Amino acid sequence: MTTLLVAVVLIGMILTGLYAFGTFSTPYTEAFRVGFYLLIALALVVLVVLPYVYPLQEYVAPLEKRLSAQLKQPVRIVGMSAASLPPKLQLQSVTVGSAQEVKVGSIVLNFDFLSLLSEIKVISNADLQDVSID
Repeated sequence: MTTLLVAVVLIGMILTGLYAFGTFSTPYTEAFRVGFYLLIALALVVLVVLPYVYPLQEYVAPLEKRLSAQLKQPVRIVGMSAASLPPKLQLQSVTVGSAQEVKVGSIVLNFDFLSLLSEIKVISNADLQDVSID
């Protein structure tokens, strides 16, 4: 559903852009130009705001499962949040081990901006806060 919505918006932006810059002749070229710029501004606002309002709790369980498989220890993550500028992911109250031998208050993963467009995401920096090892 989201993919369909994004496709419709992109097609609308392309068609508006074609009309706005005179590819098709119309007496409303100036109106299309203003509409095109408004669509671009709206798309940028959505890209910046979306990570702050999109619910990420549904991604916690798959991430815990994947990390547990890689570390061969149970991993528990209480919460997760994201930011768009700079692109980062924050994990809250992370524990590793069956007896919670490793506890981390929060982990902030900063991503390389260009890698977000590729299949493999590059973490440029990882900050761990309130770490304790028992």
